[in-house]
Amino acid sequence: MCGEKILTVHYMKKIKNYGLTALHVEECFGYLKQIKTETANLPIGEETGTPSEISQLSATNPVLEAKVNDFTTAVDAFDDALKASSTNPATATATATDDARDARDASWRGANNYVTAMCAHPTAEVAANAAEAKSLFDKYGDPTKLAQTEESGVLHNLLQAVLIR
Repeated sequence: MCGEKILTVHYMKKIKNYGLTALHVEECFGYLKQIKTETANLPIGEETGTPSEISQLSATNPVLEAKVNDFTTAVDAFDDALKASSTNPATATATATDDARDARDASWRGANNYVTAMCAHPTAEVAANAAEAKSLFDKYGDPTKLAQTEESGVLHNLLQAVLIR
């Protein structure tokens, strides 16, 4: 044993299933944007010093570069589609201006306060519906302190959840 080297091999776990269908649109888009950002770390156009690595790189580089370009184009098209959906009158006020952001925050607070008050409604059915809506507000939390993109995603998901119920 003295002087012998012990080789330890670590294997990465393989992800068997990863369901992206459960992600909401904005979460999915955020995930894809993160992947797009990480593609800058791929060895596209890099050259190394040893001939074997250069030959491997030259064989895989065009394929990798083409796939990255295809992915980037698809994410940009998805981004354009999401931007086009902002022409909906209901979402047009969600702009980057301070006034619009303040109005959106006030709208969320007003809706949350209204739902909270309706939980004490004397009619049991109204109170039950309000409690269900309040549980959704509580589930998604207060988005008013988040960055605009995150706030937009939370509000979008909250609206989807409310409309589904």
